[in-house]
Amino acid sequence: MLADRFVGSRAACLERVTTLWYETIPDVQPYETIPDVTVRQGKSAFIKACRREPVPHTPVWYMRQAGRSLPEYRKVREGVSMLDSCTRPDLITEITLQPLRRYDVDAAILFSDIVVPLRAVGIDVDIKAGVGPVVGTPVRSSADLGRLRPLEPGDVPYVTEAIGMLVAELDDRPLIGFAGGPFTLASYLVEGGPSKNHDKTKALMYADPPLWHALLVRRDPGSTEVQPRYDNGRTVRFSEAIDPVDVDRVGGPPWVGTRVLFLQHPSDPVVWWSPDLLFSRPGWLVEPRGRDRSAAMQWNPVVTFWQVSADLTNAEGVPGGHGHNYSNDILDGWAAVAPPDGWTAADTERIRAALKS
Repeated sequence: MLADRFVGSRAACLERVTTLWYETIPDVQPYETIPDVTVRQGKSAFIKACRREPVPHTPVWYMRQAGRSLPEYRKVREGVSMLDSCTRPDLITEITLQPLRRYDVDAAILFSDIVVPLRAVGIDVDIKAGVGPVVGTPVRSSADLGRLRPLEPGDVPYVTEAIGMLVAELDDRPLIGFAGGPFTLASYLVEGGPSKNHDKTKALMYADPPLWHALLVRRDPGSTEVQPRYDNGRTVRFSEAIDPVDVDRVGGPPWVGTRVLFLQHPSDPVVWWSPDLLFSRPGWLVEPRGRDRSAAMQWNPVVTFWQVSADLTNAEGVPGGHGHNYSNDILDGWAAVAPPDGWTAADTERIRAALKS
């Protein structure tokens, strides 16, 4: 199995894949293996097909395995709402297994719903027959956003318990989970329910871009826009690239599977330019400033947009370690994220000297 390791400035990573440092590590798994829960991959035709390996037959599964057409499904759901049935381990297990008792499919689909995480963190959402997910108090302002908090494993113990019960029953048959995309969940929160045209969602996207972005991507509490943190840095991390020590501190182990390290100078206009600067004050001009951003810089409608736009023309024509000049930093990022066995700081400096000569 392979784990991918990437290093580069955020702007460079988004614009030019060729600027990324890339390495595949054959002995690192790209996901966490849980003892006694993870299926034995060698015996599953579904897993083999996912890995593009030879299979004894074409694996089959159905996304709507918990179909309303099954009489046993309708019976077990009598008097129990959709979301309540998604929070009872016994019902999750039973409904997931029902189609497998009728058909010899190659994988099971976990019985759940994409809005279960929203309800688990306290959002007053329900699934109404003939309508779909309905949110009692939609998100329309930054104050409403405060009602959202990060989802913790302890918020959904019924899912964990059901998965354990299912794995014991499924033996070598894989269990497929699913999740709602950020736009789908965010639009439910904004619209208050299903929508064909997403009018309220579109209005929020254009009228309040920072609020829309915050709905889609939630930083870990206490982290800044200049040096954000997501999921406690398990896969993606950001460094201001102050010096090799800072890069090593941010990019050093432990990681979980894939490793992505973004280097972004607080003074880099390529990173911080956005059309939103025209009429919205960005977080990076509200929070404590990054180490090489001028203290005199402040946000003024329209003016700041053109100021940063003008800086784009000379983004790389500045000393290393500033602006969009990452010539001194990429090597440090590579050494922090994907060093060869036995690599030392002296080795890094040796390579740096060779690159400068």
